[in-house]
Amino acid sequence: MRPLAKKTASLIKEKKLMNVEHRTSNIEHRIMYSIYLKRLSDVSGRSRRRSLKRFHHSSLFIIH
Repeated sequence: MRPLAKKTASLIKEKKLMNVEHRTSNIEHRIMYSIYLKRLSDVSGRSRRRSLKRFHHSSLFIIH
């Protein structure tokens, strides 16, 4: 199993894969978003909110 597939399977198993279908149906984007959120779990407070805001803003420019 490839590292990204293994990581994704782990996130799904831990029920940390967020459902972002309302944003896009692109599976790569959903996986990227989930891994991004997992990495943010080590960040707290204001930094996390700023990072999420930047991610959501940049995701508007992804062509579906």
